Amino acid sequence: MIKIGISGNRYSGKTFVCDKFKKLSIPVFEADIIMRYLIKYNKDVQEKYSEKLYNFNYDYRKLNNDKEYIDILIDSTEEELFAAYDRFQIKNKNSTYTIFSSSILFEKNWHDLMDFSINVFAPKYTRTDRAFELYKIKRADTSKFILDEMDPLLKNRMASFVIHSYSGTESVDNQINNINNFVIEYNKNKIVAI
Repeated sequence: MIKIGISGNRYSGKTFVCDKFKKLSIPVFEADIIMRYLIKYNKDVQEKYSEKLYNFNYDYRKLNNDKEYIDILIDSTEEELFAAYDRFQIKNKNSTYTIFSSSILFEKNWHDLMDFSINVFAPKYTRTDRAFELYKIKRADTSKFILDEMDPLLKNRMASFVIHSYSGTESVDNQINNINNFVIEYNKNKIVAI
């Protein structure tokens, strides 16, 4: 089965795009939700990150920032996360492809584990406007956390496909249909070649 990773920086429209794929009956694995569940409830994962924090001599006062702590949590979930994704693929074996949706797909180099990857892109001004419209987050506050993210243009270069989700571009539906048709055709050619 073909694996497609999808990502996008905050307020880029990743959830909106994933919902569009779901409407095409493409199974979407919500990696961020599964990770949160594993961290909260999976005893094996909890043991892993507890041990890593102990070995790291974890002390909130010693850490430079929360990034180190978050990396420990994420690294502790990786094995279980991909085991869950494998089970998800088996459950959806009749689908041509599945989508692995993760906000850190490129940051953790998980895109290398996929056949294709998609970055959902919107420029900074569009994303700050969306944050304000959706949650009334001040534009200045939005700019602060946007600066902490991986450069979206770098993600675009790393991705197999880029979906532009802002006004003045081809419709998101058309872009998704083009990717869907490409993957279906790719799969047909792959089967014929075998």
